[in-house]
Amino acid sequence: MRVFAATPAGLAAHPLATLRVRETRRYLPPLTKLALAHDGVIERMETIEPYALPPWHRHMAVEYDSDKEAAANVDTGDDVTETSNIRQVLIATSASARNGLVGMGSVVRNTAGRGATDDVIAKYSVTLGPRDEQNAYTAELEAIAMVLRCMPDGLRHRDEIYKHAERLKKGGNAIKMRWTSSTNDSLVLGARAKAEARKATDSGCRATKPGYQARSTRLRILLAQRRQRMMLPESVGSYSKQLDKALPGKHTSILYDALKRRESDILVQLRTGMARVNRYLHRIGVAETDTCDCGQEEETVDHFLFRCPRWDEQREHMRNVDREMIGNLSFFLGGKTAEDGHRWSPNLRAVRAAIKFAISTGRLDATQT
Repeated sequence: MRVFAATPAGLAAHPLATLRVRETRRYLPPLTKLALAHDGVIERMETIEPYALPPWHRHMAVEYDSDKEAAANVDTGDDVTETSNIRQVLIATSASARNGLVGMGSVVRNTAGRGATDDVIAKYSVTLGPRDEQNAYTAELEAIAMVLRCMPDGLRHRDEIYKHAERLKKGGNAIKMRWTSSTNDSLVLGARAKAEARKATDSGCRATKPGYQARSTRLRILLAQRRQRMMLPESVGSYSKQLDKALPGKHTSILYDALKRRESDILVQLRTGMARVNRYLHRIGVAETDTCDCGQEEETVDHFLFRCPRWDEQREHMRNVDREMIGNLSFFLGGKTAEDGHRWSPNLRAVRAAIKFAISTGRLDATQT
């Protein structure tokens, strides 16, 4: 065995030195593909813990008001004041998603005044970010976290809600949460909170600073964009897409894998419309006219397969498969129609019959014009 010295010349002459190290990418997880395709979008994405709530936190009880009369009592303070000497603060929050934006709003009222709207002590509206990064659910949670975060001791969404709730409870405050539909007109304070939230989604509003991205919303949009890129553009392949509603799909490999080269060439011509028939040849300037030699009409793929009287005898292969389907271009070329169900699969016997017919006529051979 030849031994190479550890010198630049010796290393260069080593047989393995001629092999180039190439960077290869094997299987990539879907999230990795999204990160590579959209560089930098995960920097602000929220972190989701493997638990809904840390075990050291107690769940907060949330009441649900489906009764409009009960909701109205909450708005006036009749249902929240248990003793006359306790000062309570009523806070209504709401979220809005429109005009491509997501925002939140809130109205704070002191119940000591016993009025529904006269004793509003604070209100705000905040634009959280674009619709492709946020959603109304996360905005509602952020609104709750915001009001608890800003409350003084004397008086990130779910985690921040509980963190600040614990802080306020340590100061001797009691927190009571109640969900009421925003469509409930009897809750005046809720309607005002909704109005503040809608201000944050008016046209022209912008987020004061880029917030975090809601993982579920961002991934849903990125996956939809990825699926869109896998689809054929509207301006490409209109003939093929009309012939086969399942494009692009795995069924195309089923159609072509078992075919010989000549058979594949024939099927490609028929499925794309770029066939050696007069309509296509005339369009690219090869034929003087698009009329079929039979003289009845223009020679299209449909006319060639089903109607041209010159090939009635050769068409027997297709009639033997299914006489009632003669004239159905999608059926004989392995395409899916709008009427086919989700369990559809191409009829390979019909496809082979169409290929056999085309070969027997010799019309689509390269030597024909």
